[in-house]
Amino acid sequence: MYVCVSVLCNQKPRDHIKRFLKRRGRRSTQRVSRTMMSVVLRLSVMWCLLDICQSGPVFRPVPDQGFILKALAEVRQRRAAMISDDGNGEYIKWKQLDGSFGVEFAWGSTRSHIKRALRSTQGEPWPKPQVYKTRETIFTLNPTHFKINVDQNIKSDVISEAINRYNRTVFENAIQITEENFRNAPKSEVNKEMQYERDELGFINADRIRALTIQVNFTCDVTKSNRTNVSCDIYPSLTSDESYTLIVNSTGIFLSAQEVWGVVHGLETFSQLVLQYRDQFYIKETIIEDFPRFPHRGVLIDSSRHYIQKEVILDVLEGMAMNKMNVLHWHLTDEQSFSYKSDAFPDFSQKGAYHPNMVYTRDDINDVIAHARLRGIRVIPEFDVPGHTYSWGLSYPKMLTQCYFNNIPVPGFLGPLDPTNEHVFKILSKLFEEVTSVFKDRFVHLGGDEVNTECWASNPKVVELFQALFIKDNLRTQLSQSGPNLFTNITTNMTDNEISNMLQDKIISNDNQHEVDYRILKEVRSIIRKMQKSPSMMKENLPTYIWEYFNNRLKEKLDAIARDRNLGLDVIMWQDGMKQGVNIPKDTIIQVWTSKSHEIGPILRKGHRIIFSTCWYLDSFRRGVHWQNFYNCEPNEVDAEEGTQILGGEACLWSEYISSEMVSSMLWPRGSAVAEKLWSSRKPRALLDVSRRLSEHRCRMLRRGLDVGYANGPEYCVRKKTSRTVQSTQHTDKLTLNLAKDEIEYLIEKLRQPRISSNVSYVSAVADYTSIHLTSLFLSIIGVLALTLMMVCRKQRR
Repeated sequence: MYVCVSVLCNQKPRDHIKRFLKRRGRRSTQRVSRTMMSVVLRLSVMWCLLDICQSGPVFRPVPDQGFILKALAEVRQRRAAMISDDGNGEYIKWKQLDGSFGVEFAWGSTRSHIKRALRSTQGEPWPKPQVYKTRETIFTLNPTHFKINVDQNIKSDVISEAINRYNRTVFENAIQITEENFRNAPKSEVNKEMQYERDELGFINADRIRALTIQVNFTCDVTKSNRTNVSCDIYPSLTSDESYTLIVNSTGIFLSAQEVWGVVHGLETFSQLVLQYRDQFYIKETIIEDFPRFPHRGVLIDSSRHYIQKEVILDVLEGMAMNKMNVLHWHLTDEQSFSYKSDAFPDFSQKGAYHPNMVYTRDDINDVIAHARLRGIRVIPEFDVPGHTYSWGLSYPKMLTQCYFNNIPVPGFLGPLDPTNEHVFKILSKLFEEVTSVFKDRFVHLGGDEVNTECWASNPKVVELFQALFIKDNLRTQLSQSGPNLFTNITTNMTDNEISNMLQDKIISNDNQHEVDYRILKEVRSIIRKMQKSPSMMKENLPTYIWEYFNNRLKEKLDAIARDRNLGLDVIMWQDGMKQGVNIPKDTIIQVWTSKSHEIGPILRKGHRIIFSTCWYLDSFRRGVHWQNFYNCEPNEVDAEEGTQILGGEACLWSEYISSEMVSSMLWPRGSAVAEKLWSSRKPRALLDVSRRLSEHRCRMLRRGLDVGYANGPEYCVRKKTSRTVQSTQHTDKLTLNLAKDEIEYLIEKLRQPRISSNVSYVSAVADYTSIHLTSLFLSIIGVLALTLMMVCRKQRR
């Protein structure tokens, strides 16, 4: 330090050392020591000049809360000054581009754009609850000590599994509060949009909530349930109550619901409200009253065009639970493959599937149904008949109609199921009897779309059936007097004499009856002649008559199954048959896919319930942002009574050009737009606000391990490296220990290091020795030892 003083006095170290040695009369034998000392002292001088020779920590008092508030106010003032445009107008601003968003730079008449997703919200639930009120009051949650409580008298595996699932999910995958890089954009609306006005003091003083309490009014014990008791069903249904109430305040978190399905949805919403900030978890004061707008909110997956792995289907169910969708419409068979493994007819999949391994066994289906049930999701199978059945004919070719060209059969050209083959209806009866026992839902989908009626019209046997049906229909009143089987075998190829001979046995000697039969005979001849002279009559009427005949025969079989099935049976069909003019029973649910919502009035007036899908075909994709088109689609534009006439809708993901690896990215988050339209109120919402919430929800799904696609263009998501698929319940204990360990390490680190934020700087009162400080301390000690050695040597010389 003596040398440092000499430096401050403008004295050169070398001259000072010379005068010091001369005054003491040093001898030449000590030159080596003097040189070494000179080097050490020069290094010490350099450290002093660089102002880094302090050898201990810096102690500063921790600022009080008043200082924090003052610092926050100053930061806000600086931000406001930076945002101000000084009266020159906003040259840089957010702009809604073609279906997307971005930043617009404007000068003169020129416009330049940077595509950029809006900043996402943080802690906003999806879909939007019916009633959602929140305040800026913040509470903290401790993963180690937080518990989800439920009355021990409630015996429900749905609730217990949901508690285990969300105990893990809430803290593992909570959205992190972050800033975005465009907040640094100067002099614009952009930085204003990107800034988060967080109340740092609110995070510091946040009270802790230790528990979430569940109250449910009605549960069904899985060990005692009997599906004959309609008041207690362990599976979700169309009439299930999915409403819930969620309250977060200073006294705790409270979740109440009528049924277990509301509890599942409420826990999902709770998990979406939790935020992670600086390695701690927070939740805002919130009140939610929520229930779905429609009872049927579905996703259609097609495992026939491309085989979809069971693990991918389970991921679809995870995404559906996060979006509060409750119906998995499973399209199992089509022209390309028969992916359902039937115990009654094993050849259907053995010969009709792409590969014997690309099938769904009963165990696979049970796993999917069980996974879905625990998340409040129904599973509805679709076996598309009478069309889209080519794969059926790979094992049973006689089930299909042989197609003809110029009255000659075309080898291998097989069309829809053959309505003239009585064996077809026996197979269908036995198959659907099996299917309805495997799948637990009341609904079954029969398809009924895009039937190749031209093949029917080319087949002579089908034409004969049509002629008999047509004659019966046109002579219905007369036939009621002479018996229903009078003209069963009459065809257009028969001559008048053949018809007369056929009727001879039916004619009674009674003159009045003979007169009736003679009149019928004349009408039959008239109809046959019209059909012979007008081939278009057959072409126009055959599809309707044959299609209706097939549906009626199949319905007879299904009605018999429904009578033997305590649960009953409801049938869904695509709207194609109705557009063809087929008379479909009123209790059949029609799935609309070609008519717009304002065109469904005629279907409703005929007494049918409707599932809407027209504008929600997710496999129709193009470049750009798509979810806005799905979100702007309104399923009810005819003021129908929702839930009774319009059951809801489905997002359809057909797989002609979508493989198993693409399902998640094509389904989400675009399907999330459909989910909110079917759950939330009809109240209009600004797309700018919806886009922010959708960006957050996309990130939430990514953080939970779903490989979803983009939402709004260029965007980002802070996510963990681990995948959701490697998580399991057996890791829960290990996870708890890790969380406890992390919390202890965090507390120790908090004592050692300052808490740093973008607004306020904190300095620890604990010694903070850096590497530079330690180096400076080491050199200072060497300098002191060198001076001491020099003094000892001088004393010995004397």
